Amino acid sequence: MEQATLPPFKSSPVQAIQAVVSSANWVGNLLWLSLAVLASSIFVGQIAIFGYGVELLERRAGRPENPSEDIDSERIGDYITKGIWPFLVHMVVQLIVSIVVMIPIFIIMGGTMAVGSAIGGEEGMALSSIASLPLIVVISVLANVLTVPFLIRAMICQDFMKSLDLGWALGFVRLMFWEVVISGLIFGILGFAVVLAGLAVFCVGYIPAVGLLMGGAMNLCAQWYEIYLSRGGVPAPWPDDDVVEATAV
Repeated sequence: MEQATLPPFKSSPVQAIQAVVSSANWVGNLLWLSLAVLASSIFVGQIAIFGYGVELLERRAGRPENPSEDIDSERIGDYITKGIWPFLVHMVVQLIVSIVVMIPIFIIMGGTMAVGSAIGGEEGMALSSIASLPLIVVISVLANVLTVPFLIRAMICQDFMKSLDLGWALGFVRLMFWEVVISGLIFGILGFAVVLAGLAVFCVGYIPAVGLLMGGAMNLCAQWYEIYLSRGGVPAPWPDDDVVEATAV
């Protein structure tokens, strides 16, 4: 799929969340996203959400001038089919990253607690643990940012092995690190407010609130990929692409 030269732009977490309910079919979108939340316990809902994200990437809905796609109730099967590989890749990468991240976190916590205990006993141990929290947060943020390119690439490639291109992922992080960190943080704060608002409506608004955020997250991923391309990033190959490009970091 040929990619055009694009002017730079910034991601908008607010627009990503609003995209789900900005069309005339917003009730239908919210309904199907709510059903996906309810079906997430058996993974089908999450898979369908990822398939919806694939559609957004295909239609280039991440561009400011391109509206988000409505959810087509007659194409739920297509969403599930397209979401299988992103779901599996995301699950595997999250597991690997979680294991890798826990090692330095345990080392940091253990080391600071040992030093604190030696200096100030139990009180020093508690203070040293609190002091290590900022570094632990930084490590966790780095881990979360690293999972994003693998998910986006899996949505596009629709292939497990092609999705696990570390060079491409590091190139994405190099161009998009602060964009993903800042907009992801803003999205998280907005998401917390949306969930609280849902709970305030006698708790019945919780499910559609989570559905709104899941759809918003897919729109944000579409924005990130378009920004990555606008900054000179190497496009990920779509399944029907004949040319397989080499990537370098």
